[in-house]
Amino acid sequence: MIPPYDTPQYRFFFAAEDGNAKQLQELLDSGMVDIDARDDYGATALSQAARQGKTDCVRILLQNGANPNIANTNDGWPPLIQAGYADDAESMKLLIKAGADLHACDNDAGWTALMWCACWGFREGIEVLVRAGARTEDKDKNGDTAEEIARQRGHKELFDGIETAAQIRARRNMNFRSYTRGRGPKK
Repeated sequence: MIPPYDTPQYRFFFAAEDGNAKQLQELLDSGMVDIDARDDYGATALSQAARQGKTDCVRILLQNGANPNIANTNDGWPPLIQAGYADDAESMKLLIKAGADLHACDNDAGWTALMWCACWGFREGIEVLVRAGARTEDKDKNGDTAEEIARQRGHKELFDGIETAAQIRARRNMNFRSYTRGRGPKK
């Protein structure tokens, strides 16, 4: 049976995918749509907007309470991986700010958004994820890290100069210790 595509819910999915922010907001305001509903392919409107690089629609959906952690049922890709697929660093930032799980994995290889960005050679996405705390030491189902995946795909220098989350924490702790050493009680 073919689902009825001329319904508010499907117009909502299509607006997100097409980047029609005005129609998307109108449908949300109408109260006739479920913001986290899945289409017949298992994707939410947020996932569709992220996959297509429709940052304005991602912003609207998140501002209206869309869940940033609902993965597609067919591949397990959450919106954060979808935004990385679209080389959309701005949507990635919005999703992270909304609480997207940096370490969510897909169903197939067990890849995180960081691993997918490494595969595609998306350095800006890698930088966004690492700054937000993505673990570079995480391994996929084959035991490979994001940096190893990048090298396998021919992106040998992709991680050069990128400070890992562990290195950032260590540097911040060192800076804090240096700052507090000279600030003991005054005599």
